[in-house]
Amino acid sequence: MLINEPYATFIKKFDKLNGAIANEKIHLRISSDKKNGDEAINKGFSLDRCYTKRFDLDFRYISLIDDEKTRNEKFCILHTISYMYDDIYCEDMMTYTIDDIKKRNGYFYISSDVKECEVDCHINGHNVVAVDFFVCCEKDKAREVSLQLISQDIALFARSF
Repeated sequence: MLINEPYATFIKKFDKLNGAIANEKIHLRISSDKKNGDEAINKGFSLDRCYTKRFDLDFRYISLIDDEKTRNEKFCILHTISYMYDDIYCEDMMTYTIDDIKKRNGYFYISSDVKECEVDCHINGHNVVAVDFFVCCEKDKAREVSLQLISQDIALFARSF
């Protein structure tokens, strides 16, 4: 399964970081437009262009100071899946979808390696929907947790939008 896209491309990009992932970013784009994206990543995905032309998957890896007194460090992944919807008439449907995802915050199970998970959704300006996952885990589990987040993304856009 990890030889399939978008997992394979993510693994290549993650492995290029050579373990130095703190303060690094990874970006993937899944597009319905052959000239606007990586054809290998697009393989297997047919996006309904009525709703969106592409999905952008962003991963930011950050280390935070959890407690100032003890200087405990906490490693977190900020993952965003975003997409622009084209038709202004889709706004109600997108708003309902966002509200449904927000209601399920606290119910997303990603991995037993995850210590903390928060999910938020919003529409940014020009018809861009963003679903943000803030996930804390051990640094050495970041690759596996990121792959699980991609699985969540696939489930979210399995509806073709």
